[in-house]
Amino acid sequence: MRFRVCQLINKLLNNLGDDAAIDDELAERIFESMLTRLHDKIPAVRVQAVAAISRLQDPSDPECIVSSTYLELMSNDASAEVRRAVLLNIALSSHTLERIIGTCT
Repeated sequence: MRFRVCQLINKLLNNLGDDAAIDDELAERIFESMLTRLHDKIPAVRVQAVAAISRLQDPSDPECIVSSTYLELMSNDASAEVRRAVLLNIALSSHTLERIIGTCT
């Protein structure tokens, strides 16, 4: 069930147009739920949660909670699939690029 919910949210958010807007309260609830799912016990759920909140990143903010969590997962998650999903979805910025290159070497 958690997998399918994360998958549905992923599809909904990623199929919104570039100019689409969602209510702030709804965005916050989605954000909090998906942050919880990023630490789910099942790797497939974590992969879907990573993909679901990729559009909620702010590459210009060095303290963006999504990017910070992605960097943590990229370094510490036991699942190679989750680490791969993070690499595919993390927004590239001077802050994240440094850590990505450091992790790969």
